[in-house]
Amino acid sequence: MTMGELQDQIRPLLAKLYPESDKRIEELSHHFVRLLDEHRAKRSEALKAFDKDTSADWFKSSETIAYILYADLFSPEVPQGQKLEALRKQIHYFNDLGINLIHILPLLKSSGDAGFAVDDYETVDDRLGTNEAFQALISECHQQGIHIALDFVLNHVSDKQAWAVAAKHNDPHYHPFFLWSDSGEPWEKVPDIFPDFAPGHWDYVEPLDQWVWSTFYKRRPLGYTTDQFDFAQWDLNYQNPDVLFGMINNLLTLANWGIDVFRLDAVPFLWKQAGTSCISLPQAHTLLKIFRLGLHSVAPKAVFLAEANEQFEKLLEYFGQGDQVQIAYHFTLMPYLWQAVTTARVKDIQTVLTNTPQIDHTHWWILSECHDELSLEMLDKPIAKTLTESFLNNGCQPFRQIKGESFPRGISGTTFSLLQGDLRKIRLLWQLKLSLGWTPLFYMGEELGVENDLSYQQDPIRCQDSRFVKRVPLTEDRKNRRHQKGSKEYQWYHTLKDLRSVKLKTGMNSGCSIL
Repeated sequence: MTMGELQDQIRPLLAKLYPESDKRIEELSHHFVRLLDEHRAKRSEALKAFDKDTSADWFKSSETIAYILYADLFSPEVPQGQKLEALRKQIHYFNDLGINLIHILPLLKSSGDAGFAVDDYETVDDRLGTNEAFQALISECHQQGIHIALDFVLNHVSDKQAWAVAAKHNDPHYHPFFLWSDSGEPWEKVPDIFPDFAPGHWDYVEPLDQWVWSTFYKRRPLGYTTDQFDFAQWDLNYQNPDVLFGMINNLLTLANWGIDVFRLDAVPFLWKQAGTSCISLPQAHTLLKIFRLGLHSVAPKAVFLAEANEQFEKLLEYFGQGDQVQIAYHFTLMPYLWQAVTTARVKDIQTVLTNTPQIDHTHWWILSECHDELSLEMLDKPIAKTLTESFLNNGCQPFRQIKGESFPRGISGTTFSLLQGDLRKIRLLWQLKLSLGWTPLFYMGEELGVENDLSYQQDPIRCQDSRFVKRVPLTEDRKNRRHQKGSKEYQWYHTLKDLRSVKLKTGMNSGCSIL
C-alpha cells in the first residue's frame, strides 16, 4: 500500500475521532504514515521472509491448539532473569502435547496485576529475562511451527509508566494523556468492574489533589483514606491523538519482535464519553480500525484477538467489516460449555452454535478456563445460581461479589477443582472444545489436573483477588509426573494427547455428534 493510499484510508477514521480542521487531520494523517514508514524500515529481513511464507488465514487452521501460560509460573524453580530462556528450552513439552500456539501472558516491565499494569512497553520484565531472550524464543518457536500470542494492554498503563509519572508531576504535555476530575464524582451510567476491592472509576492522586480515571486497579478509590495497592492502572485518554500515536508506536515496536497474535486487553473500555456507560462506544471501534491499519502495514500476517466479554451481538461488532479484529474469544459459549458438562443440558449450547455466524477471514477462540475468573452471568439465573453454589462447595472462590447480591458474578478455580477431578466430565469438556472447528485454548496446568492453590490468601495484596487461586506454579516434579503411569498427571495429560490425536486423524470439527 502506497503512502497516498494509506493517507486516504486514515483521514476519515481520524476525522471521526478528532473533528478538527481539515488542516489538522492532514497533519495527523502525515504523522500516521511517517510512523508506519519508520517501523516498516525497522522490520528484519527474517520477519519479512516469515510474512511472505505465512498464509493470510493461518490463524484459522483447524489443527491449531493454543496454550496459555505465565512465563514465571511455567518454570518456577529457574532463577529470576532466566524464565524466558528456560521456556525456550522446554518447547519439546508443547510439541509433545500438540500445541502450536503459545499465548504468553504479560511479560513486559510491570508493577502489578500479574503483568497487566505495564510500566514500559518496550522492555521485558527483567525478572523474566531480556528483550533478546524473548526474541530468541519467538524465533525458535517459529522455526518449529509454533506461533506466539502476547497481550497488548492498550486501555490503561501503570501509574509508574513514564507518561503517568510525568502527568503526576503536572507536566503540561502528559497530563492530558489521562482523564481527570477535581471531585471524583461518579459518572452515573458507568458500571463498577471491581466493586468489592477497587470500586468506582476514579483514583485519587494526592500530589495533584485530583482524580484520574481508573477502570480497574486503583491505589485510593473513592471513599478510602489510605492506599489499597502499591500500584494503579490509569486509563488512557484517546481523545488526545498523541496517546493514539504513542500506543501505535508501542504496538509496532512489539510487532517487529515477531508477535503473531496481539490479545487486545479490555477493548470495550477504550473511549470515555459523559452520559454513556463508556463501554463498546463507536469510537472504540474506530480506534481498532486505526490500529488494524497500522499493524497490517508493518506486520501483514500478525492478527488481533479481542478480549471483550460482551453479549454476543456486541461481540460480533468487534469483527467490523473485516477491518477490526480477526479473532475473538467466544465468551458467550464459555458458560454453556460448563452448563453442558455439569447438568447435561445441551440445547442452549446447540442454540449458541447455530446462532454463531461464519464470517470470512475471522475466527473464534474457545476457552473453558483461563487466567481470569469463570463468569456465569449469561446463563439463566436459576442455573447460574445452582452452578455457582456447586463450584463454591467444591472449594472454588467467589470473584466480584456485589453488595446486596446473593451470589458472586464470577468464580475462580482450576478445571480440576471446579469439577472435583471428574475425568469423565473433563474429557467431555475437552472433546467439545476440540471438536467445534475453531481454536481450543488450554490454560497452563489444565492438562495436568492442577488443583486450587489457596496460598494467595496469605499475601496482603493478592488476598483481595481470588483469581490467584488458579495461578499455580508448574514445578518440574509436577510436569515430570505426566510420565508416571497411574498418576493423576499421567491420566490427564494422556487423555488430552489422545483426544488431540483423534482430532487430527478424523478431522473432528463438528461438536454436534458429541452433543
